[in-house]
Amino acid sequence: MAEKTEFEEPEYEGPLYNQLLNGSLNLWTPGRRFERIFGIDAALLSKNHYFWSLFAQTSPNVGTSLRNYDWHFLWHLIKRRFRPVPSFSVNVLIQSKRPEHRSGVNSAYSKHGIKGSYWQFQITNHQQKILEKLEAKLGSEALVVYACPVFHKFDDLDQHITNGQIIENSTFVKASVLKNHKKWVFDTAGTTGLACSEIKKHSDIPFQEMVMNLREKAGQSNYENTNFKPLMRIVNEICSEEEKNPLVKAFIRRNKNLKEYFYSIRREVDNEQNEKDYENFIDFMSFAQFISTTNTEWFAI
Repeated sequence: MAEKTEFEEPEYEGPLYNQLLNGSLNLWTPGRRFERIFGIDAALLSKNHYFWSLFAQTSPNVGTSLRNYDWHFLWHLIKRRFRPVPSFSVNVLIQSKRPEHRSGVNSAYSKHGIKGSYWQFQITNHQQKILEKLEAKLGSEALVVYACPVFHKFDDLDQHITNGQIIENSTFVKASVLKNHKKWVFDTAGTTGLACSEIKKHSDIPFQEMVMNLREKAGQSNYENTNFKPLMRIVNEICSEEEKNPLVKAFIRRNKNLKEYFYSIRREVDNEQNEKDYENFIDFMSFAQFISTTNTEWFAI
């Protein structure tokens, strides 16, 4: 029997992202006008010591600052003298889901360890394909996961927010795990659950350990986080391979309009702007547009 979830996705997303990145502090929300340009709702820089202690870190990672670039023409566009942008060291893409609760016993699931009530979430096929390719192309440079609460009552949400326990009461699953599946079924927090329709039990390392491993790999590579051209090459490859995907079609259309807009106003911008920085800015905006179109969240932790 199904039980209604007593809260909406945004009520879960905000506290989850706050805890993952910086608790209740330092949330960067660009504002509606700026948001229309960037195509994102929020960007955050983790300064939460508890969060970093989960990865055996004694202090937050400094990361690479986007402020190293001159965004003069952007401030000119939104008529602001200065507007800070977030710094980051590791990209994490999170697609949040609203849980569907089921009570009683499902005989098919009980064979795989779920012997009582459980939760599940459905995935969207065309979005899943994009996330799979994004994960495959980014490799060790980024973590692409679904996140979903392991509760459905508003009182539980309220309690977990108050206690700062959203992460500890969420399930995380890599997009690649759900390839050729339609839903993720789970009865416990962490990274263990069933990938369905053909049932396949999956258990992964803790989400925090996934991120820590990515941080370590990123620290050993020469990957330059402030250079968005490699990311856009990945996006372009995905678009080429999935040209009939409705999300890809939407992104191409929106990105075409975005580029036309910025190139059209470029003649009004100070000519001292460095060509390389300008092209990197266009790549940054295009990648943000891709993230927005695929309805994922792009965070740096």
